[in-house]
Amino acid sequence: MTTESHGDPQPRQTLGVGGVETPPDANLVKDQDSLYTIDSGGTADDPEVYDCQGNTVVGGIEVKVDNVVVQNCRVDAQQQYGIFSDNSNNVTIQNNDIKGVMNDGDGDGDLNAITFFGNGTKILYNTAIDFVDGDPGDSHTDFIQTWVSDSHPIASDDVEVRNNKATGPKNPDHDNSIPSIHQFVMAEDYGCGGNSGGDTDGMKNWIVADNEVGDSWNQAIKVDGPDNVAITRNDFVGSSDKVMEVTDESSDAKFYSDNKVGSDYGEVGMDITPGDGPA
Repeated sequence: MTTESHGDPQPRQTLGVGGVETPPDANLVKDQDSLYTIDSGGTADDPEVYDCQGNTVVGGIEVKVDNVVVQNCRVDAQQQYGIFSDNSNNVTIQNNDIKGVMNDGDGDGDLNAITFFGNGTKILYNTAIDFVDGDPGDSHTDFIQTWVSDSHPIASDDVEVRNNKATGPKNPDHDNSIPSIHQFVMAEDYGCGGNSGGDTDGMKNWIVADNEVGDSWNQAIKVDGPDNVAITRNDFVGSSDKVMEVTDESSDAKFYSDNKVGSDYGEVGMDITPGDGPA
């Protein structure tokens, strides 16, 4: 008996640096000792790939164009943002390791592993373990943050946050000197969070799935305005007061019962939707 060959199966993507293959036509990024800026993109069907192949970028990465993939980079930020995707659509940030996020004296008080503004953003298979360096003071320390304002007008739609691991020290007493993760995701839509200006259409169509989340402050995820948000199959291992904060400005946000919530959280913070979430 013979079997017909249909070609080799696609390799399975796994967590962290090296967990995704380098395509033959990728831009290979060598070790960098200052901020690495990406200002050349591809098309929606054929995005430009920037692959560090495990090399280290000291100073962070900034994406300034649409249709880009950033992968396999070890980012030692040495500033307030690890990876910053600035008003850029169809950007995939995957299989990077981010650390060294810190107060550098020039920032606005946010200390984020990833900050993005753009439709079709995908944040996949990244690691950010103990990613804040030094004393964060009264800064927000978030794995992912986005918002809408005059300077960042895109209300990000069609966002995927999947298969990442972001964990930090436990900090149940909310001690500002401990570099814990305040929030895994913080999303503030038009007119929310004290911001003004930008796209009035609103953020929508988000999925946060299959992540390991180790936060320790007020909540793991804050959804302030985005609509149609699915939270599913995540492993919440932190110790915040609650898992979710969903404001009245958001509609159709669902926290599915297939999430795992550790015993160190005070509460979930919203109704639980029975059953499995979307794939």
